[in-house]
Amino acid sequence: MSVNLTVELPEALFEQAQAAGILNNERLVALVAMELRREAAWVRLNEAALIVRESAKAEYGDLSDDEVMQLVDEEIHLMRAEDDAREAFKNKPLL
Repeated sequence: MSVNLTVELPEALFEQAQAAGILNNERLVALVAMELRREAAWVRLNEAALIVRESAKAEYGDLSDDEVMQLVDEEIHLMRAEDDAREAFKNKPLL
């Protein structure tokens, strides 16, 4: 089953989309499907962020967004340092 859809676009946007070859059924279907996947990923990301925020709140109390970002940055720094150390150890020549 399929449904017909009528969309109003500003003329300039229509001309750009038409020139880019976007205004055909296959491309529009792909764009809508891609947007639905992006939206679902955004929902999952927000759910994960809520879990992280609640976990941080339980451990650190109420934090400002800047404080949360500082903790995230510190964790990323530690993870990168661990990755660098692991890579250095892996590439270390045996004596």
